[in-house]
Amino acid sequence: MTSRREGLAWAALAALLAAAVYEALVALKAIPMGKQPGDGPPGGTFFSVCAAFAFLLAIGLCVARAFAAAPGDGLVWAALAPAGFALLLARWLTFDPYYLPSLRRYTEGEIHALWIAIVGAASLVAALLSWRLPRVGTALASVVLVVTALTAWFLPLGK
Repeated sequence: MTSRREGLAWAALAALLAAAVYEALVALKAIPMGKQPGDGPPGGTFFSVCAAFAFLLAIGLCVARAFAAAPGDGLVWAALAPAGFALLLARWLTFDPYYLPSLRRYTEGEIHALWIAIVGAASLVAALLSWRLPRVGTALASVVLVVTALTAWFLPLGK
């Protein structure tokens, strides 16, 4: 039987993964960008808002689990930080609406591949620790999720 906290964690995970898939489809040009500068892809605002709430929920749940009396095991806790990173990576590979109609990717902006790789490595470490040492791992996962969310939402500022 899963706890309510774990059920919420599954919901946050699903929302992060859905947003990551959406961003990947944009990066692959399966979902077209707008025509004018500043026009994002259709549905972009919805997925961005869902992802923002999912990040906030995942961060709060990881903090709560890190301080729980008996954190227990669970695959969902190990998957949260990598799911957040998957969203960041997919978003980093998408196009910057500021430069439309040209398709300039965020990869060409100020956020460099080394930073993305560091965040990715940290998300994997958090996942492993969440699985083996739940308190330490989820505490680290909450920090990694904060960094991941901030990086994902500051991508447009790198002009």
